[in-house]
Formats: sequence, C-alpha cells, structure tokens
Amino acid sequence: MSIEKVKDYFARYGMEERIKKFNVSSATVELAAAATALSNLQ
Repeated sequence: MSIEKVKDYFARYGMEERIKKFNVSSATVELAAAATALSNLQ
C-alpha cells in the first residue's frame, strides 16, 4: 500500500498526523524502537 493511500485512509478518521516516516528501517520491533529512540520493553 502506498503512503498516499494510507494517508487518505487515516484522514477519514482524523489520524493522518500519526504517520511517521523515518530515514532508517523500521521493519522489525527492534529497528522501529531504535528509529523512534524507544527501548524494546517486551
């Protein structure tokens, strides 16, 4: 699904501002935690 389709879908629910784009991969929990500077607590 393209980012534009996701934005359009989220916009229907007022959530388009929740989309975050990263310069690094966030494909796994560990990579997403590193990309957002959060720790993997589970």
